[in-house]
Amino acid sequence: MGCKRNRINDYGTFCHNDYLNLSKKYPYLYKHFSNDKFRRFEYIHEDSTYHISKASLIEFYGIHLKLPCVCPIIVHLNDSTTESNQEVIWNPKLVSKCDVPIISNEDDYTSKIVIAPNRYLSPCIPGRKLYLDTINSLLGPSSDHKIYNNNVKVLDVGTGASVIYPLLGCCEYGWNFVATDICDDALNIARHNVYINKLESKIVLRKQNNPFNMYNGVIDNYEFYHFTICNPPFYSSYDDRRNNFKTHKMGNTRELIFNIPHNCTLKLSQKYRNADDICHVNYGDYIIYPSGNDDLNNSLDETTSFKRNRICGELAFITLMLIESRFYCNNALWFTSLISKKINLKKLKQMINNEMARYYCQELTFQNMQNTYLDYWCKRIRGNYIKDINYAQIECKMSYFKVREIRIFEIKPGTISRWILCWTFYTSEQRDRILKSLNVH
Repeated sequence: MGCKRNRINDYGTFCHNDYLNLSKKYPYLYKHFSNDKFRRFEYIHEDSTYHISKASLIEFYGIHLKLPCVCPIIVHLNDSTTESNQEVIWNPKLVSKCDVPIISNEDDYTSKIVIAPNRYLSPCIPGRKLYLDTINSLLGPSSDHKIYNNNVKVLDVGTGASVIYPLLGCCEYGWNFVATDICDDALNIARHNVYINKLESKIVLRKQNNPFNMYNGVIDNYEFYHFTICNPPFYSSYDDRRNNFKTHKMGNTRELIFNIPHNCTLKLSQKYRNADDICHVNYGDYIIYPSGNDDLNNSLDETTSFKRNRICGELAFITLMLIESRFYCNNALWFTSLISKKINLKKLKQMINNEMARYYCQELTFQNMQNTYLDYWCKRIRGNYIKDINYAQIECKMSYFKVREIRIFEIKPGTISRWILCWTFYTSEQRDRILKSLNVH
């Protein structure tokens, strides 16, 4: 896929004329302008975000995006599979009017309004682009040092039908992606978006069968990622979602709302310990976090049980990520997630800081384990493939697995602030060793 050069770094700062100029090339944008003399682009229609993102991706990045929308579907009259009295079911291979800028002879087609059985979240491109630009700074010596590297591998948790992070990451940085989702239909549409952009060799899609697992079941023991990324469900209830006029007509419940049911138990088998030694993490009003500790307020400790208000929405989602990342501390250089609410950022930061304060008493044991894994991984990079690691030689208690460093970035796509939380289990020396293998220094 050839990426266009005349792109705009942050078209969240689009001016009025930018929208008008785009609409001249992509006529499906016309209906989203106000009817008054000001001709403002409005986000009232349920497809407005999708259409402006679709046009912008083609214009500035050469990326094609196709999602279900309410645009008329163009169907040949002589198509034997479609009769005049038969409802047309949305299919990514069908052509909608927003996929064809200008139709020269509409008499040759019949149009039907097709309401897709499921709507999928339409990405706001500036925020997604800023997320990738920000984590890219973790690879380079400075924040403005752009790393285009075909050896970088990224895990996208909950990629969605748009598979937008992998599409942008491949185009802008040449990175490789494994993208996961819990929804078969979303993965089918994502697969089509990968196909039409000719990125099958760069983007791998995987099904996550457990909605309460983030990494378990999709990360192989011997895989290594330079980043994990995630745009978590922001809302805790349908009412919370409905209060946002821009999203209450877009997306579906799985994409936007996250709740942990009462009496939900998650089992995470830890590969460095005996097979029968399993960490049980219970959610709901009673929360049990991984390794014993008496601090009952903001710990991520295992055998500690305490009663408190239920957490839900993005706070619950990212808390699960923090817990589960300890089981895959060797498998990723940086774990990251987008955060929409500052109050959630403060709570998550306090959780991690409490973890870091308890790290140093077991520092040497954990660091030796990480170095052993890095020795193995670097040999694989050099082509000296090893079938297995002798984990018995690097046995480490779960309580030793502590976050080593966190970084927080604020991004502002348009007028709204968002935050990116990044955490790693590797020391700065170990991270430098990994980056040297990418030849980015």
